[in-house]
Amino acid sequence: MKYMENTILKNNKIDFKSQVRGAVIEVMREILDDPDYGLELTPYIIERLKESLKSQQEGRVISIEDVMKKYQYK
Repeated sequence: MKYMENTILKNNKIDFKSQVRGAVIEVMREILDDPDYGLELTPYIIERLKESLKSQQEGRVISIEDVMKKYQYK
C-alpha cells in the first residue's frame, strides 16, 4: 500500500510540474510573440501616433473608467 501511495504522489508531482511548465511556456510565448517585430512604421502610422499623443496631452482622450461610468458598465 505504501508503494502505491508513493507512486501516486510521484505521478502527481510529475503531472503538476508538467502542467506548470506548460503554463509557463504558454505565457512566455504570449509575451515574446510579437507579429509586428521587425516591421518598420509607415509615415502614416507615425503621424497617427503623434496625433494620438497630442490628443492625450490636450485632454481629448476619455479614460476607459469614464466610458464605463457613462454607460453604467459594471
